[in-house]
Amino acid sequence: MDWKKSIFKVLIRGHRGLQRLLGAATVGVRILVVNSEQEILLVEHTYIDGWHFPGGGVNHMESTEAAAIRELQEETGVIAKNISFFQIYVHNILGVSDYPALYVVTNFEVQADAKPSPEIKHAKWFKITDLPKDTTDSTKMRLSEYFEQKQKADRW
Repeated sequence: MDWKKSIFKVLIRGHRGLQRLLGAATVGVRILVVNSEQEILLVEHTYIDGWHFPGGGVNHMESTEAAAIRELQEETGVIAKNISFFQIYVHNILGVSDYPALYVVTNFEVQADAKPSPEIKHAKWFKITDLPKDTTDSTKMRLSEYFEQKQKADRW
C-alpha cells in the first residue's frame, strides 16, 4: 500500500469517527452508466480496493441528481445528457449511516479532453458477463437489480 492510500485511510477513519460521535449521516451518489453495447462503466479508486460505480459525496446544498452529474463528469469525463433516479439505499461506513442514491445514465457523451480525477486509478467499460473479479458485491447486486429486475434491496 502506498503512502497516499495510507494517509487517506487514516483521514477517512478520523472523519468517520467524528461523524459517529456527532450522530451525523452522509449522503452519496453512485451512477450506473450503460453504453449502447450494454457495457457498464466502472472505476477503480486510488484509496479503496475493488471496482465500483462512479460516484461520491453530495456537497452542501447540492441535490443528489446534481451531485451524480458532477461526480460522473469529474471521475470519468462522461457528461450525462439525461439521468434517471433508481433507488436510495442505507449503508454503514465505519459506524456512520450513509445514504447512497443510485442513478442510471444511458444517454451521454464522453468529454474528449477529460482528465480523470486524481482519486481515480482506472475507469473502464465492462461487459456484464465479464466483470473484473474484484468488482464489489454491492455493485454486482445493483447490476442484478437493474438488468435482471431483481427486487431492489434497502441496504447498499
